[in-house]
Amino acid sequence: MGSIVDEPVTTVDVEVLVQDGNADDKIAKIELLEDGVVATTEEPVASTCRIHVQSVHLAIQVHVTKQDGAEWLLRKRRGLV
Repeated sequence: MGSIVDEPVTTVDVEVLVQDGNADDKIAKIELLEDGVVATTEEPVASTCRIHVQSVHLAIQVHVTKQDGAEWLLRKRRGLV
């Protein structure tokens, strides 16, 4: 059924891959937020970007801004899958 963990997990690795299906559309900026505060930022100006952070939170938000100004805010609350 599972494993017994002797010590509680204090951090998790969070990795986000953002990819636009249209190679002509560019991602201007990706921000990973913890409790509404920016933990890390990438400004790839590319159609694909991977961003990584070690977090103590399971409530991560991903804010994506495209080069044309369109924005997305993605939230993942319980359990990172």
